[in-house]
Amino acid sequence: MYDIIIIGAGPTGLACAIEAQKAGLSYIVIEKGGITDAIRRFPINMTFFSTPELLSLDGLPFTTVNVRPTRSEALQYYRGVVGYHRLNLLLHTEVKAVQKQGDVFLCTTSRGNYGARRVVVATGYFDATNLLNVEGETLPHVAHYYDEPYKYALSDVVIIGGRNSAVEAALELWRHGARVHIVHRTAELSKVVKYWVRPDIDNRIKNGEITAHFDSVVSRITTEAVHIRNNATGAETAPDTFRSDGDACSRALRRAAHRDARSSSPADAWPDRSRSAKAAHRRAQAARNRSARARSAPLGCTKQPGAPDAPSGHDTPTARRAPARRGHSAPPQTPSVRSSRAGRERSSRSVRTSAQLHKLCAWLQAPKGCAEPCRQKLGEAAGQAWADSNKLL
Repeated sequence: MYDIIIIGAGPTGLACAIEAQKAGLSYIVIEKGGITDAIRRFPINMTFFSTPELLSLDGLPFTTVNVRPTRSEALQYYRGVVGYHRLNLLLHTEVKAVQKQGDVFLCTTSRGNYGARRVVVATGYFDATNLLNVEGETLPHVAHYYDEPYKYALSDVVIIGGRNSAVEAALELWRHGARVHIVHRTAELSKVVKYWVRPDIDNRIKNGEITAHFDSVVSRITTEAVHIRNNATGAETAPDTFRSDGDACSRALRRAAHRDARSSSPADAWPDRSRSAKAAHRRAQAARNRSARARSAPLGCTKQPGAPDAPSGHDTPTARRAPARRGHSAPPQTPSVRSSRAGRERSSRSVRTSAQLHKLCAWLQAPKGCAEPCRQKLGEAAGQAWADSNKLL
């Protein structure tokens, strides 16, 4: 026998259990699912509209990464609340009936009977779906809860409703490649749709990316289509839904891939950037190309008799500083710039010495008419050039 039986382990039921525990009352919380089972069945990527302060219980801080908490963060928080207060929960137990016998309430559950002097019903409304009561509503492909969009990719989806849940589901499904139809019984979407979501859904409908059937209701559902009746004219139509169209699937897949790329790529990777940004990018690329050519080009020299021809198409490797733009002074040279320039000069001297060495070696292979003393002097000069080259390298 308990003082209180609380039916439902959602946020309201947990709050009642905390207050009963503080008052020193005996209690038990009976829940047919897990802790906050309704939140667990919310859309996987859902973000709450409420702030963490409004969702917290008993003053326990609800810390979140962003301003608005997510479904996953809420589940972790409420599990922590139960562990902190060590609440008395009976989970995965369904209450089948509640009867009053004198001054005691008898609760019949799937695990036996429990009695209490008071009963708190905190079941919420998530399990009480609004049924359409139309033909075909119980077919396997008809769902009364929305969880995640991936299983509906490249498929036709009809959403019945025009408030926040319907609008958010429609946008998420469209962004994941589904072909979305909205059926709403009034002439426009509800005025309670969040103000930051309203422009998005209005533009999707205006561009024909999401098809809206206003002032209409669903008359019946078959395995092939959803039949929609217009309230004003009484005419019944069946959009080309639940089809298997390879071309349509391919178009939807390309649209989804394009949207993902646009949302994840940097702005400068797309052609709609500003003209000045394009020009700056071209100037920077040209400067990098000139620097690379200057570092890699060998030193050009005058052809000597008997020497091999120098490679064509190369400029001298001497680094040339780009002239300053008109009206702009050249930036001061920082130590890193001076050190890099000194390194290029050392490399230039090394290349020059190597070129002289090759030139002298070519002269050593001169025609037979060359005098012997000349050959000796050239050999000494070549040796000295080789030694200088080794010192520089």
